Amino acid sequence: MSDIRYVCMSDLHFGADTSVLTSLGPDGKTPDPSKANKVLVQMVECLKSVVGQNESDRKPTLILNGDILELALTTTNVAAMTFERFLELIFPKGERPLFDNKIFFLPGNHDHHLWESARETQYLKHIRSLGPVLPIPWHGTNMLVEHDTNQLPSRFLTTLIQRYPGRSGIFVACAYPNFAVRAKGGNRCVIFHHGHFVERIYHLMSILKTHLIPNSQKPKDIFEIEAENFAWIDFFWSALGRSGQVGKDVDMIYTKLQNPDALKKLIQKAILKNMAGAIRDFKTRKEVETVIETPFVGPRAEKLIDLAIERIIEEIVGAIVDKMIGRERRQPTDFGPALEKGLREYVEEPLHRQFADEYKRVHNAKPPRDLTFVFGHTHKPFERRIKFKNYGNTPVGVYNTGGWVVDSEQTEEVHGGAILLFDEDLNAASLRMYNERKALKDYVVEVHALTDNPLKKRIRKLVGDGKAGPWAKFSKTLGKDVRERRKLIRHKIQRS
Repeated sequence: MSDIRYVCMSDLHFGADTSVLTSLGPDGKTPDPSKANKVLVQMVECLKSVVGQNESDRKPTLILNGDILELALTTTNVAAMTFERFLELIFPKGERPLFDNKIFFLPGNHDHHLWESARETQYLKHIRSLGPVLPIPWHGTNMLVEHDTNQLPSRFLTTLIQRYPGRSGIFVACAYPNFAVRAKGGNRCVIFHHGHFVERIYHLMSILKTHLIPNSQKPKDIFEIEAENFAWIDFFWSALGRSGQVGKDVDMIYTKLQNPDALKKLIQKAILKNMAGAIRDFKTRKEVETVIETPFVGPRAEKLIDLAIERIIEEIVGAIVDKMIGRERRQPTDFGPALEKGLREYVEEPLHRQFADEYKRVHNAKPPRDLTFVFGHTHKPFERRIKFKNYGNTPVGVYNTGGWVVDSEQTEEVHGGAILLFDEDLNAASLRMYNERKALKDYVVEVHALTDNPLKKRIRKLVGDGKAGPWAKFSKTLGKDVRERRKLIRHKIQRS
């Protein structure tokens, strides 16, 4: 019998008001972390119905593949308490827990700050017994750490879990940005990555470097990619939204990202209006040229310098906005050309470099050719077989876990959430919990896989047509909730 060995989830965005897993208060607009959301309750019931059929007493390992806590658009306490409601369901008091006591967590862009705190823990532990000369901190972990005896803890998530009696033995291990598990015998591997590094926007500092510094190149080593871009990722995607009133303004910008026309109007008002005043200070083009040709002294020259700086800032901001509006999440297909290009660049170069080097060091062997790559981030679940350079002639199985956030006031049918299941042999089954639909009756849980393997057959038998039992109840609850989140987005856009 093909028991479930691993369960992978991503992009839960606990605490975000647009996450279908976050409870809202009576006003339908404000997160209420004091109680579990109905969709969350039904989702866990669905998981119990499949995990509970395992014949072995061994509980599956939970892998949280990034953007679990929403640290960009809500306060830390709201995100943490909403996460705790999830914990109460999967580790119920006085009942059999759903998962093993060890959880693996890969930070994403929206909870990247948890990686920064874990990284500091890793560094302090390393230098504790060193002499006066300290090494430069590094920006990642090994990926083959499943069986390590000295894993890096996510102290924040572990402390949240252990705050309550009966959970003292539960531990959250942090891996970043990649994590791998091997089947018995080592002939098959699954690699997990949240997915933010498959988009160019998260390489922004590296890209700017190549434009501003002569003869510079983009890094190909994963730790160097993180080293050059971690501050930008942490600042804009995992910290700025929690910064008091500024955070509220950032939430408005995030909301308007879902409506490009509204965002362009915001940029026009905020930047171009200020630019107009500076431009009017120079009556003619000749006056500007005269100032340029004279020594840069005096208030007129300083004004011109300020104008030039503002124009540079406008160009940078405009480029960022264009990238955000054109991000993969905004595209109408689940797997478009830009995503394929970014995925290839990441998998074929930095990921392969780390995987091959580490596999040789740990196992003194070449990596197995039978590989599966799992990521989320785009909020669009899919499964593909892709032939990558440096991985031989065997295509890699690629799965996306989607997400649990409503990103637009319009129905986005390629958006949805999936839960990835793996058995001991690393056969995969994607429990496609939902894709957005216009009609409530069209929300149905489905089972997907790239091969007709034993796990897929077993899960499909348990789920059936998805129109009965906990599956039907989940779909009905989820469909109504998606509609409510869409109304909330519409309200936020109008208000802002």
